[in-house]
Amino acid sequence: MLSERGYMYRDYGERRDISLILPIIVLNAVIFLFCQFGGHSDNSPIVRSLLLHSYYIRHGQVWRLVTYQFLHGSFAHIFFNMWGLYVFGRLAEQTLGTRRFLVLYLLSGVIGGLAWLLFNWGGPVFARVTGETGEQLLAFPSAQTLDMLLANSNSRLIGVAGGLIGASGSVFGVMTATAMLYPNLPVSLIFPPITMKMRTMIIIYMVIEVLGSFSQHSSIAHLAHLGGALGGFLFIRKEHWSRWLRRFQPQRIIPPRPTTDDNTEEIQRILQKMSTLGYNKLTEEEKLTLQKATDEHFRRNG
Repeated sequence: MLSERGYMYRDYGERRDISLILPIIVLNAVIFLFCQFGGHSDNSPIVRSLLLHSYYIRHGQVWRLVTYQFLHGSFAHIFFNMWGLYVFGRLAEQTLGTRRFLVLYLLSGVIGGLAWLLFNWGGPVFARVTGETGEQLLAFPSAQTLDMLLANSNSRLIGVAGGLIGASGSVFGVMTATAMLYPNLPVSLIFPPITMKMRTMIIIYMVIEVLGSFSQHSSIAHLAHLGGALGGFLFIRKEHWSRWLRRFQPQRIIPPRPTTDDNTEEIQRILQKMSTLGYNKLTEEEKLTLQKATDEHFRRNG
C-alpha cells in the first residue's frame, strides 16, 4: 500500500543517505564533555552562557531557546535523551527527510522551552554575583531586584542558576511525531518487559508527564516535556494540512499518471532514478506522479 511507504512523506530534494541523528548526538556529547572540565556543570561558563532562564529572555537573549537544548546536567541525562533520539529519531527522519526533521527537533525544543518559561516567568531569581565580598550565590525576590543591585553597586553578574537545560523537549517532540506517523508500530520496553503500540506508549508517557507537572519538588522539567510533545504534534498536523491545501493549487497542464497500487512499479522506477541522479533530473511528468501519489495518500488517510 502507498500509505505504508516512507517516500510518501519525504522531502524529494534530499538524498537518502544523509542523516542528522549522529551529528546531533556527537554535538551534545562534545558540549557535555567540555562542560565537565570546569567541575560541576552548573559552574561551567558554557552552561551559564547557553542555559534558558526567564531573566535572560527578559534581556533579549532569545537564542537560548535553542542553545539550552544542547546542554545536559549528568551522564544519565544525556544518555537517555540521546538514546531516545536514536531509537525514535531514525524513523521520523527517514519519513520526513533531514531538513524537516531538523525543524521538528528544534521547534519541539523551542515550544518546550516556552512552556517551561510560561510557568516559571516570575518568582525569585538565584544568581551568582561577585563584588567586594567575592563570589556569592544570592536569592533575589525578582529579576527587577537583581537588576537594581547590579545598577547601583559594584557587583557583577556571573550567571543565573536554576535554569532549564536538556534535549528532553526536543526528544519528546520527535517521539510524538513518530507515534503520529507510525501509531500501530509495536514497541518493546526494557522495563517493564512488555510490548505495546507506539501510540499507546506515548499516551502513557503524556499521562505520567501531566501528573508529574503537579509536583512542587520534582527536578524534572515536565512542562518542557509536554511542550515538546505539543511541538511534535503541531508539526505533524501542519504537514498534513499543507498537503491538504495543495489540492486547491492550480494544476499543471501535463496530465498525471494514475497513482493507484497498480502503479507501484512505475513509482519504484522513479524513486530509483531519483536516488541515482537526484530529484532535479526527474521529468515534470515523473515529479507529478510522485506528487499525485502523495495527494492520493492523504485523501485516503485524512
